[in-house]
Amino acid sequence: MNKRARKVELKQVLNSVYYKGEVTKPELAEEFSVSLTAMSNHVNQLESGGWLRSTEKGQSTGGRKPLLYELNPGHRYILGINLRYNHFYLFLADLQGCILGTQLVEITDYSFENYITMICAETEVLLSNLRIGRERVLGMGICISGVTDFNNRVVDRSRELNWNYMPMGQVLEQRLGIPAYVENDSRVYARNEIDPADPNHVGVVVYLAHTVGLALVINNKVFHGHTNRAGDNRFFSEHLKRMLQIMQENSVIHDLTFKHYYASMDRATIEELNRDVERLMVERPENLEVIDDFTTQLAKLMITMINIVNPKRILLTGNVFDFTDVIYRQLKDKILEARGLYHTPEVRRTANLKNPLETALVKFVLEKFFTDPETQI
Repeated sequence: MNKRARKVELKQVLNSVYYKGEVTKPELAEEFSVSLTAMSNHVNQLESGGWLRSTEKGQSTGGRKPLLYELNPGHRYILGINLRYNHFYLFLADLQGCILGTQLVEITDYSFENYITMICAETEVLLSNLRIGRERVLGMGICISGVTDFNNRVVDRSRELNWNYMPMGQVLEQRLGIPAYVENDSRVYARNEIDPADPNHVGVVVYLAHTVGLALVINNKVFHGHTNRAGDNRFFSEHLKRMLQIMQENSVIHDLTFKHYYASMDRATIEELNRDVERLMVERPENLEVIDDFTTQLAKLMITMINIVNPKRILLTGNVFDFTDVIYRQLKDKILEARGLYHTPEVRRTANLKNPLETALVKFVLEKFFTDPETQI
């Protein structure tokens, strides 16, 4: 192949730098099969435009050491929102995912129009407090429990908010002038399972709130399923009915699902919540029996999924796992008990990750920016 003949878009180069973290011009030229001169022109253009910055020099095989390039974190910013029926969590991060400001907003009227109005108002407050203009925001990522139309930025159905076919991304973009993208919670967290070092990586993400969501990472891409409905709980087996009944009726699990999530929640707070749950189970031993039933049903579901997709990792996310060691350990042990039936995956939870929601929403917005033909550098 004539290396000079291949056309490479600037967003492709930027995308590669983002996923690699740091990279040299020769490495990029090799990746895209273009000449070093052509790639230097691309990188120089991105650097002069503020998108990239050079860092410490890379290793040399002889001669002058090449420069390493990375995303310039303060060139643009990303907003993220997590929607619940009684509150929403709003944050602003730079391009490397560093959280610059957050707001946790209580809400009593979660009708669509009121929710939109409050999001717009609080977004303006947050940007004003940080002295960042809307024109510097690359995009807004919206995380919601329910079924979403990924491509059209629509909430098809949110049981928690009682919304049907709400064009949330489109409306917010019109009112704020910021590109806004909508995704269901399980597929948001699935971004944390993407492994750039393993192009064939397969993972399963289970998100538990007061309903159940499933996401798949196949060949290192988030799978959206037929008409973007991989997050629809109809994807699950017959075990789902009993699980949902327990989640809605058992006071311990039900209360956990409505805990507030926020970035500043430290480990000590999580440990205190975990102790509260363990105390409730000691005071009411019948809870132990219900939770054992719950984890058994969920383990059966997960073992079925493991046999279907053969994942390398399973990520368990949501307050039910993050705040409750007993539930997490029970489920993990029951999944691993069947290790003779399948290749044993790694089972972990988001409590072990740093800012899992924020990190995933930043990845989500950047993914949309890099792949959307209408976005410009």
